[in-house]
Amino acid sequence: MKVILKRKIDFTAIDSNFVLTLHSLVKLLQEAAIDHSNQAGFGSKQLIDDGSVWILYQYGIEVTKWAVYEQEIEVVTWHRGMKGFKAYREFEVYSGNQIIAAASAVYLYYDIKNQKIKRIPKNADTIYSVEAGTAFEDDLEQWKPIPRFDPSFDVSMTIRISDFDPMGHVNNSVYFDYVETLLFAFLNRERKIK
Repeated sequence: MKVILKRKIDFTAIDSNFVLTLHSLVKLLQEAAIDHSNQAGFGSKQLIDDGSVWILYQYGIEVTKWAVYEQEIEVVTWHRGMKGFKAYREFEVYSGNQIIAAASAVYLYYDIKNQKIKRIPKNADTIYSVEAGTAFEDDLEQWKPIPRFDPSFDVSMTIRISDFDPMGHVNNSVYFDYVETLLFAFLNRERKIK
């Protein structure tokens, strides 16, 4: 089952150039995934009440054209399947008939009480219904982060109460806000992440 989230880019989602921010884009992707989970019976509140939650493990995002203020977009998402502790989700962002962004995500299923990853329920593929195809071209499973490096630049930030989600963790979309803040401090304000 594919789920479509329709939105008009509002004033709170844009930067000083009236262009959608990266963290606002990630929030839209997150909302589409949550809508899909709610429709499938795996809603966030239900999961938390049952002692489980989905945790974002990896994201791959490519933006070919940034949406602007008051532009109407559609976020399409689908469940691509699961393997062991990992579930795979795809996203396409459309403006009219044009894909303006694509993303793939890997999620882990987490046991809140025992604070550890646990196996995804066997019926998850049936509940979400598996759809074939990937939106993001790179294979996230092949990507490995650099464990240690000397940063080219850094900036200190204070974590705000609004950064936290119902789990008491900094929400994944907020990390993209931190990245944008860092880049804004050291790069030309006109440059956008792709």
